[in-house]
Amino acid sequence: MSVYSTIQVGDKQPSPFLGYDFYAPTNGNIGANPNSWSFGDNSNYVAPFTSWLQQIVNATYDLGPYARKQNGVSGRLIISTMSPTLGELGFVQQCWYGFDDTPYNTDNGTATGNRFSSKAEWWDKEVIKTKVCVNDLMTEGHPSILVDVAVGVVDKLDQDFWQPDLTVDNIFKKIGNLLSGGSENIGPCGQIIE
Repeated sequence: MSVYSTIQVGDKQPSPFLGYDFYAPTNGNIGANPNSWSFGDNSNYVAPFTSWLQQIVNATYDLGPYARKQNGVSGRLIISTMSPTLGELGFVQQCWYGFDDTPYNTDNGTATGNRFSSKAEWWDKEVIKTKVCVNDLMTEGHPSILVDVAVGVVDKLDQDFWQPDLTVDNIFKKIGNLLSGGSENIGPCGQIIE
């Protein structure tokens, strides 16, 4: 049996003097039905800012929507090309969550433009997610796992975007984080380290 290797994110946007295109975040809503999702470049699904080189990676590996495992590990959905899940929807690791796109992740591709959200900010604050059961292509036998998938982007003019999460669980979590000296400890691929 085979497992996938972690797929690189691709280099950040190079200096604007080199003339490479950059790609602003892709908004919209792809719906919660995996059968309607497309793969390849960012125009097929909601996506954060990406560089020209990151678009090359997306197309080369025919990557689909952005996703995270329940433990926080970031990755992408793809159609498996390996046995035993050939042709099925699967999760492959790609450490995009903590990726640093600065300084040229802006609306004009220069360090002085209006900065787009980081990939982590995009995921945490702007993305509408759905849970989907897919094959874990990083594990021998490709077992089924539950992942969160980016399917839409919140309209920043929507009142719900500005409402804080005031559930009791969230309030106690925030207080605990403050008392312990900070926020959750996030690993190199977005996973939460206890």
